Amino acid sequence: MSSPPLAGTQPTDIAQVKFLGAYSSGLFNESACEIAAWSPLAKRLYVTNSAQGLSTLDISDSANPSQLSMTRQFGITSVATYGNLIAMCWKPKSKDALGEVRLFDLAMKQIGSIKVGNGPDMLTFTPDGKRLLVANEAEPSDDGVIDPAGSISIIDLSQGAEKATLRNASFDSFESRAAELRAAGVHAPMTGRTFIQQLEPEYIAVSADSKRAFITLQEANAIAVLDIATAEITAILPLSLKDFSKVGVGLDGSDKENRATLSLWPVRGMYQPDSIAYFQCDGQEYLVTANEGEAFEYPFFNENQRVSKLKNLQDPTRSALDPKKFPLATEGGDGYAQSDLLKSDAIGRLEVSEFCGDTDGDGDYDDLVCFGARSVTLWRIVPTKDDAQIRIEIVWDSGSEIERKLRDRMPQAFNADNRKNSSFDGRSDARGPEPEGLTVAMISDHRIIFVGLERAGGVMMWDATDPTKPIFAGYFNRRDTSVDLGLDADGDKVPDRISDVGDLGPEGLLVIPADSSPTNNPILVVCNEVSGTISLFEIALKESANKSKTK
Repeated sequence: MSSPPLAGTQPTDIAQVKFLGAYSSGLFNESACEIAAWSPLAKRLYVTNSAQGLSTLDISDSANPSQLSMTRQFGITSVATYGNLIAMCWKPKSKDALGEVRLFDLAMKQIGSIKVGNGPDMLTFTPDGKRLLVANEAEPSDDGVIDPAGSISIIDLSQGAEKATLRNASFDSFESRAAELRAAGVHAPMTGRTFIQQLEPEYIAVSADSKRAFITLQEANAIAVLDIATAEITAILPLSLKDFSKVGVGLDGSDKENRATLSLWPVRGMYQPDSIAYFQCDGQEYLVTANEGEAFEYPFFNENQRVSKLKNLQDPTRSALDPKKFPLATEGGDGYAQSDLLKSDAIGRLEVSEFCGDTDGDGDYDDLVCFGARSVTLWRIVPTKDDAQIRIEIVWDSGSEIERKLRDRMPQAFNADNRKNSSFDGRSDARGPEPEGLTVAMISDHRIIFVGLERAGGVMMWDATDPTKPIFAGYFNRRDTSVDLGLDADGDKVPDRISDVGDLGPEGLLVIPADSSPTNNPILVVCNEVSGTISLFEIALKESANKSKTK
């Protein structure tokens, strides 16, 4: 396939990126290349294709990756490998049907299968390979009639895959603590639903000792902690709100000013991470999150509302915004009057939750709360004697760096959409660039964080060798925004020139280490669910970075 130029890179970047080659499924916007797993033993890449099944790719010729086989199964959501095992999870169309995990050997011969929870969305092996963990998202049906509770499945493989056993960890014990957890910041706004029905497990990271797992509850703006041995969820950790009015933060909140304008607005954002990673450094444990953001948005319930469309919750004739927090007029030119904020080129079109912000119960909004933090965050796990008391604290957040780097390095992709190629600034009113896919890997003794931007495209990198002071390491994007995809108004028509546009909608990221890489150098694998492509990039660090590395 053709190779668009690698945009966004600069010679001064810490991380130097070389495009090796790409594989195309030929399917557009069908999640045909979403999640990948690498087997060091088989030297094969296994890729989920939700429309067709599990692809096995040969990347020995990294310039020309090719498909060796397809294991047919509609609805595959995730894949993972360990030793001579390949595991994939399958999500049935019916929301009340249990999902399934299927186990294969390296020749793709099925060894066994096991029923798990509702809507399995992600699975991962523990580092010791003894267990397989599954995040059962359990989303409701479109009409809301079927709405199972989310859970985590723990598959014990210690006696071999043929004798796998299952335990499910539920959130049932937290229903009685709903009021307490909501007050602490867990977002659960849906009426007519239990608290635990609004906890939808998304992504799992496992501690190095294989004893604990940390699970993102994206819409609920929280992280759950799992004791793997006891199959018990021991804690739910609210993630608070990010203040976009602080210097160094800010955001572009409008899709109508037709420019990349990062301003300090009186808005706070839920972190709402999608993916999460775990690592240790100098005896401390850390988590990294990609703070994409996600609303509870279903046909039967939608919390999404633009700031200018908010209504007073008690009296529609009164102002929707609290006049003390958001003055009707300003004195001396300080701050913003309500009329200024509500303009379409300010934050009038910014999407916020209409179920957040009335902090004093008088019907007007004292706070404006949007979805996602548009950032990457490093959290330190605070040591405790009891997992039930565990807490995490922020040691670093990328602030507005993602939007700033997009503006400066690839302005035509700034907050663009991933299905509309000429859509500069088109997602600023929603969740901006939407950092989603995430992986952390050691490259030449440096800890590099790789984050895919679902909407704008491409990957941003930070050197977190010192977790308290991550340094921006580079950005690259194999997307040609000048190509007209020729889509219809709804974006449904399969484009004629998809091979020319490059990569759209990065989802899953992984790093193949040098010791099992076909090039003998670390390879970053990026799965792009919209363009249906997988791209391979060789990652190296500048010599100056190695000389100045910190411990």
